Amino acid sequence: MSLDYAEIRRRVDKPHNIAAQASASNLIHLCKSEDPFLYNEYDKAMSKYMRRIVGDIEGRTDAKILVVGSASLDYPIHLQMLTKKEVYGIDVVADVIHAQSERIKAIRESDNYDDLEKKFSGLEASLGFPLEIRNFREEVNGTMHHYAPFRMVKESLSHIHPIQADAHTIPFDEKMFDFVFFDCTIEYSPYPEKFFEECVRVLKEGGLLFMISAWYNKGRVSEYKTSVFNQLLEIAERECDEVETEFEYLYARKKIN
Repeated sequence: MSLDYAEIRRRVDKPHNIAAQASASNLIHLCKSEDPFLYNEYDKAMSKYMRRIVGDIEGRTDAKILVVGSASLDYPIHLQMLTKKEVYGIDVVADVIHAQSERIKAIRESDNYDDLEKKFSGLEASLGFPLEIRNFREEVNGTMHHYAPFRMVKESLSHIHPIQADAHTIPFDEKMFDFVFFDCTIEYSPYPEKFFEECVRVLKEGGLLFMISAWYNKGRVSEYKTSVFNQLLEIAERECDEVETEFEYLYARKKIN
């Protein structure tokens, strides 16, 4: 199987998926806040699943998390802060991994938000200032719903491992991860079934998988995309003994044989 990486890249408008970043920026809030007024029906569903997942992963010894299509560092940072576990992020695009490495280096070498912003002003313009850090900084100014001190971000990065890799041939052994997560990345794959099967392959027995996808049947997607989502659901139901779907979310727990 040969992939046209240039074509995959062209499918993504920007190196860093803005929609995914917007979801990630509220992840801590969705898992920790008790204020239902702040939730719409989609947030309530995601909050339900993520609280369940985080509670499960927190209780596991030496658990490992895989974020597939990690684009920005938002999800890895937030998941690490929530679970205190090792988080691996893979992306097929080389400059995405380069951007992540530059961000991690700049954050580790900075003492505060202002210092970090000065460092990023001198970096390649396409990298931009890290949204995951800008969001935290805005919280200091009282404009965000979630908050994490800069020292927590720096500490979190010691447990985050960005790797350039193809999701269709994930370079990890079978049954390595306790939780596999991907948000609006499988849509860019020319082989979504293979992508999904690889995510299940590297998942431990009893491990959790959570997919956020535009491929759900709400009258807003094509018949093809609905068909693909149903095929992924069939794989999940074959390999997992606990499968739930709600809106664009698919939650599954891998069977224990």
